[in-house]
Amino acid sequence: GDAVISSLNLVTGQTEVIASATVGNGVSFELPEVMAFDEVSGRLFVVDGALRAVISVSVKTGERTVIRQRDLGDDDFLFSPSQAIDYDPQTDRVLIYSSVNDGGVFAIDPITGSGNYTANAEDSVFIGIDGSSVLDKSSQRLLLTTSRGLAAIDLANGMTELLSSRSIGAGVEYGSLRGIALDQNNNRVILTDIILDALIEVDLETGDRRIIADANTGSGVDLSAPLNLRLDLKNNIAYVVDSILGGIIAVNLATGDRIILAD
Repeated sequence: GDAVISSLNLVTGQTEVIASATVGNGVSFELPEVMAFDEVSGRLFVVDGALRAVISVSVKTGERTVIRQRDLGDDDFLFSPSQAIDYDPQTDRVLIYSSVNDGGVFAIDPITGSGNYTANAEDSVFIGIDGSSVLDKSSQRLLLTTSRGLAAIDLANGMTELLSSRSIGAGVEYGSLRGIALDQNNNRVILTDIILDALIEVDLETGDRRIIADANTGSGVDLSAPLNLRLDLKNNIAYVVDSILGGIIAVNLATGDRIILAD
């Protein structure tokens, strides 16, 4: 395939290809959809929807290794269109969430590819997940953007909980959530909403919601279809991927001001 994975220099705005058909050895990507990063080992874990595989990628060399590919009934769950992925460094597991077959979390050993359900989320809270997840390491739970709002799965017992929705917490009503990032120090998550074209702050204790940035909050380029995001908490900035603008937007979390970092 022609798909590539690239890195972005946040200072210069320059991109560099990390892995592609011509950079690094191993299987070629066809449709990389979601990925998680193991910062300590310098590995990316990528779900390729066309190959129906989970691929380990060295960010240093670009070398790619398939650690699990669809060959079992359970893998219909793994490679469905609705999924999110995270890496748990405490247990060295790749965690994949999907809403197929009532939903749940499938844990994969990144070396052997063996896996098992670590949590079964048989709850309508998680039907129709279209968003993302983030691992809350302190409480060993996955926080998820779902069709009903912000939710959580306890990785120890598989219990599910809706944390913020139309009926839980006060503030702006969600349109359609996508990306999520955790600010542990402030006990909050930052979400993207592609209907509201906004960044939303959610208090994890109360479920209360506040718009951080949208057409009426902050200045600069308007968000058009904000998807995934990452936080730079040292500089109080969110880096947001916008699919219509075709670039990465830097959003000041204090003011909501926005600039295009790369397009």
